[in-house]
Amino acid sequence: MKRTILLCILFLTSCTPEESTHVDLVNTQSDILNNKVNSASIERLNLDKVEIETIALSEEQLLYNPEAALAEGSDTQISHPMSVQAGRSNIYIEDVGYGSLLVLDPETGNLDRATTAGAGPGEHGSRFDLSVNDSLLLISDREHGRLNFYDKSAEFLKSEETEPANLYGPINNDIMVVSKHPGAEGFDDGNLLKIVELDDRDEALATLMPKLIPAGMQPFVYSDLFYDVNDHNKLIASYLPLPWLFLFDLEFNHHQTIILEASRFQRLNRPKLEPVSPKEGEGMRAHRPINDLLILNNGDIAAVTGAGLVLLSKNKEGYYIDGIYTFRFDETYLPAQLISEHPETDDLIIISQDYVFKFSL
Repeated sequence: MKRTILLCILFLTSCTPEESTHVDLVNTQSDILNNKVNSASIERLNLDKVEIETIALSEEQLLYNPEAALAEGSDTQISHPMSVQAGRSNIYIEDVGYGSLLVLDPETGNLDRATTAGAGPGEHGSRFDLSVNDSLLLISDREHGRLNFYDKSAEFLKSEETEPANLYGPINNDIMVVSKHPGAEGFDDGNLLKIVELDDRDEALATLMPKLIPAGMQPFVYSDLFYDVNDHNKLIASYLPLPWLFLFDLEFNHHQTIILEASRFQRLNRPKLEPVSPKEGEGMRAHRPINDLLILNNGDIAAVTGAGLVLLSKNKEGYYIDGIYTFRFDETYLPAQLISEHPETDDLIIISQDYVFKFSL
């Protein structure tokens, strides 16, 4: 009798799949989000289990030292950087303190103001968004409803009119990611991101990331995104209040979600994921678990978090935490704030407290 029961158990076990991608389903207050996440594989990574490493930076790693620049009487310093983009020869910084595009020569440390705020040719609103590929600099100027194109020397080429509710970029040499303003309606199918060809932006190749909160409702911070695309058309996206990374294949199908877990994330101010009528001063902000996000050209992921710079690498079993890093130069603590990947060396270019430095992976 025992032998018969054992054989039955073995038979039932052999008929059960060895592994299910949905064994760890999420259950949030949003059915839209639940359906999105649970439609693909889910991987949870706990940052608390990895020791944070502090990297002592050398002089050779510093590309821009604000104290040295000030001592030398430089006319231009980094004021309020919002993004950094690494080119082959220069580093480009979106600085809303000046309302300018700054161009840094990493060999000399020379920093120039390449554009100014305004409505004239080559000018842009004081708040803009910057993208870079091998041949172009692109500024998405939502204030004036246009795209400004520049060569890699930051010489103005042309402007094209755009929809004011759209934000254009990032780009690579083939495609562009277009997003909707968080307070606006989504695209026709309710998604927040649209993928278009760089040279033909009329037709969508795909739309991604469903809008979780209807337009006119709060908290619409859940309609704000981090996202990036690498040179091989691999795309990553994240809803701003959530440490959840959505990964897409080369056909722009959602195929995996990585959920980053950390005790510090539990202490963040995060509004409920429930649509409510607008209330003045509410629903617009949330503490961000992630402050910048990259998908590297080799498929690895870099994310700036309150714990430090998190690097995720991939093996046959999936992604794993390759390291969590903070930085210092002499006695100055330099947590990563903004990051970009150098297109040739694969170094990370990092801005912290107006310092610019490189970190070799």
